[in-house]
Amino acid sequence: MRYLIFARKTYEQPLEWIGTLQFDGAPSQGDAMATPGELGQRAREQFGAEGWLEMAAIPEKSIVHVIPMEGDGVPHRA
Repeated sequence: MRYLIFARKTYEQPLEWIGTLQFDGAPSQGDAMATPGELGQRAREQFGAEGWLEMAAIPEKSIVHVIPMEGDGVPHRA
């Protein structure tokens, strides 16, 4: 499962997208979600452990697009 990772280093900063994290659990888990501890460990390994005040992981498949997009990337007009 892929997660979008958002983070910030100071409270004055908004959370910003810093990248994606691919979490592949055990084969028996299939597409199971990672635990917060597993995500935290993997995110620190991939993006560095120092300086982060906050990190959030959002499962990519949980994203709901509120403005439908057509194939060319232009917002759909009714």
